[in-house]
Amino acid sequence: MTAAKICGHVGAVKEEYEKVAYSGRVIFWSAPMATFSRTRWSKISKDKAMYGAITVRNANTALKLASLAGGTV
Repeated sequence: MTAAKICGHVGAVKEEYEKVAYSGRVIFWSAPMATFSRTRWSKISKDKAMYGAITVRNANTALKLASLAGGTV
């Protein structure tokens, strides 16, 4: 499943609570912890089909993986 399809399935971003962008097969999502439960993306884990098609990493892990792969962030 493509990043565009997943973003389309999740629906419109609640701009007051979250930020979402994608490039290629990577989706970048961020939200403050104070409003996390109000975001559309926080509910993706309840959708078995969507959640099975993705892997979730926090910023620290993503940066470490990029470093190990020789990339720069």
